[in-house]
Amino acid sequence: MGSDPHLPLVLPPADTFPPRDASLEQVVRFASSVDPTMHFRTRWGEHYNANVAALWRRCVESYLAGNVATSPAAELLMCLAYDVILGPHWEYRIPISCRSCAG
Repeated sequence: MGSDPHLPLVLPPADTFPPRDASLEQVVRFASSVDPTMHFRTRWGEHYNANVAALWRRCVESYLAGNVATSPAAELLMCLAYDVILGPHWEYRIPISCRSCAG
């Protein structure tokens, strides 16, 4: 990812992405290997917590609505990394407007 966290993040090679039928362990391993948290912490500074929560909420709302992801790859990787961290507690973090979407 380079020494300057403001440089664009480089996506890992396609053959390192987990397959569609990947286990949770494979997804977590991948997310940990490409975690862009430091990039966004540096980029957003004191606004990191609010920005990452808003970004994650948009990702979740989009996914639960069945929409195709349209965010830049770096933001999608950030959503994945954040989701891995929140995984055990996700139902408490779903925006009120999406609680009915969770089934």
